[in-house]
Amino acid sequence: MQTIKNTIDFHDSCENAEPWLEAGDLPYSFSISKTGVHKESGKDKDEKHSELICGPLWVAARTRGTDGNNHGMLVKWLDRDGELHERCIKQSRLHDQSTALAQDLADSGLHITPGKEGQLKTYLALSKPDLVLQSVERLGWSKDRQGKPAFVRPTKTITGAGATNERILFQPPSYSPAVAAMTEKGDLEGYIKDVIERIADQPILLFSLFSSLSAPLLKNSATENGGFHIHGETTGGKTTGLQIAASVWGSGADPQRRPEDALCQTWNSTANGLEGIAAAHNDLPLCFDEIGKFIGDNFSEVVYNIIGGTGKARMTAEIAHRKPNTWRTLFLSTGEISIADRIKQDGKKMKDGQAVRIVDIPVGDSLILGLDMKAAAELSDTLKNAVTDRNYGVLGPAFIKALLARCPDEETLSREIADLVLSAMELLKAQIKGEIPQRAVRVLKRFALVLATGYLAQDLLELPLSQKQIEKCVVHVMNLWLGNGTALISEADQAIEHFQAFLQENQHRFAEGNPVGGPAQLSRTDIGYKLPGFLCLTKAGFTEACGSWGVEKVRGELLKRGFLTKTEPDRWETKVLLGGKQQRLYKVDIKILED
Repeated sequence: MQTIKNTIDFHDSCENAEPWLEAGDLPYSFSISKTGVHKESGKDKDEKHSELICGPLWVAARTRGTDGNNHGMLVKWLDRDGELHERCIKQSRLHDQSTALAQDLADSGLHITPGKEGQLKTYLALSKPDLVLQSVERLGWSKDRQGKPAFVRPTKTITGAGATNERILFQPPSYSPAVAAMTEKGDLEGYIKDVIERIADQPILLFSLFSSLSAPLLKNSATENGGFHIHGETTGGKTTGLQIAASVWGSGADPQRRPEDALCQTWNSTANGLEGIAAAHNDLPLCFDEIGKFIGDNFSEVVYNIIGGTGKARMTAEIAHRKPNTWRTLFLSTGEISIADRIKQDGKKMKDGQAVRIVDIPVGDSLILGLDMKAAAELSDTLKNAVTDRNYGVLGPAFIKALLARCPDEETLSREIADLVLSAMELLKAQIKGEIPQRAVRVLKRFALVLATGYLAQDLLELPLSQKQIEKCVVHVMNLWLGNGTALISEADQAIEHFQAFLQENQHRFAEGNPVGGPAQLSRTDIGYKLPGFLCLTKAGFTEACGSWGVEKVRGELLKRGFLTKTEPDRWETKVLLGGKQQRLYKVDIKILED
């Protein structure tokens, strides 16, 4: 007699009464109905019985990348409330010896009978739907089978005119909780009224929004990874600005209060965790709140890796190299102190590449302008509620859709963006008096990208903003950066200032030199000798004084400015008579201490 074990009654609220029919023929001995997937066993009619494996689950399509790799499947299921879910799963996950796949699906509403996780994998592995769809391992820009640009979101793909209608599916190497917050609620009209109209005259908040919107334009503007860190002791506005930036692409929930819903992240994570988060935000903004929450002494390395755009190569269990994660992202961060000061807390110095790619923006107590404390707090709360509960995740996709409608091919897209960035760059340069160092030009290009994005968004989406308001917000934040005192100082000047400061702070580490009599010995901590008119440094002492700026850069600038004595064309160290013996040392004019 046929029996059914562990039958679960699922609500029949799906629009299609039998949506699993799209899967076609099921694997032998498996069946599916509204009660779930069953495995039949037994040869004779009287001995046959059926066991429940899981709730209604089926494979809707096979997936593969354009290069013939990244094979997988599009899986759909109904939860206990009859809600339809779908997810792409890599084929390799079926061969994982753990129950991680079953746990991921169970957390997303699929009922799975305990102990049947292996049969669940068998069912998925044997399913052979006719439909084959293109898959990609990361979000952001991709191409359809005709080579047209396409922007991949977690659940949909945005394409322009002339593109194929075929779906391009996001199929990550493993399930990424970070993408769960890339959802949408409300509509563009509501978002404009709830958010954009309220921040039209708040330059830092509007700048945060356009910075977030500019992330997908990094690729076609040939702009390197990087971003902005807004810091100051103000207690209101910094997190609000970050929530607005996150709401462009997903939930704007506060990461401190609702971390499970927030697209915005906190710095309280491991280095490997931050890398995974960065990889999940390719061609999207990466928002981190409260730099002070980072725990560890490798902050400089973590920041460098994030803006570098490439994760670490790792070994799989089979001792084979796994392809490292890669990403393009625009970085947005907040905190009470600057990135440079946080790196100093670990006893390190911010590198040149970091300083031009993550821009410290000091805001003091002036983030929300023109309002008293009470009104500013009310505006902040209103905006937080709007991007958390009513309208979020709609502006970014609408912007990309309109952009691809105008620029359906790669060449047109790149030309449109490049022309706007160039004109924005000229406008920003005109705001600065005097010569602009090359390092500052690199930073200006990032500001120009944000300004160009504002122009584009206003034009494509008919935002209720004037060109003057858009320019004002970018120029205002740029001036905050310029006002921090180092923005327009050249790298050469900074290198000499560092060398000079080191000598001033370490004068006690120079032994009094005597050209003729007395010992010419140094203690373990000494870095050189003090002679009339000169400081003579050992090779190790000079290297220490140069720090991260490097010996080659510093000695070249010292020679150019007349501070370094060089008597032989192929030698940087000069022969100095000490204790009746000649030693080769770096001979630096003592006037550098007064310069």
